[in-house]
Amino acid sequence: MRRLLAFAVLSHTGMLVIGVFCFNEFGLEGSLLLSVAYGLATAGMLFSVGLIYERTRTAFIPRLGGLFDSNATIALLFLISALSTIVMPGTPGFDAAHLLVEGIIDEDGWFLAIGILLGNVLAAAFLLRAFQQIFYCFA
Repeated sequence: MRRLLAFAVLSHTGMLVIGVFCFNEFGLEGSLLLSVAYGLATAGMLFSVGLIYERTRTAFIPRLGGLFDSNATIALLFLISALSTIVMPGTPGFDAAHLLVEGIIDEDGWFLAIGILLGNVLAAAFLLRAFQQIFYCFA
């Protein structure tokens, strides 16, 4: 799980760096707001992973499964943090990501913006798949 979270953080850090190097108002504001939102979301996911490790003594995803019944609050913390990381509407990072993508489109065009959005979709896929494997599938 820790490696999965590290990949999620690295994939989103690239989005922040590109927003900073757009050198326009939208990109810089979006990067600043998104870094705060990612910091909070990453802290929530790391906290939930730590709690899972303390209760099960493993962080290996294939050994976990079916934890939702016994750890529903941890599951909800992980889910809300994951949804905030993948900038779902209604989460703090959504408006920031919108600003960031608008800045990227203004500076670099649609090609880079589409690449970033595809990366965000892939991050959403592996975080939601991890949620399913950890909290619903039985090992």
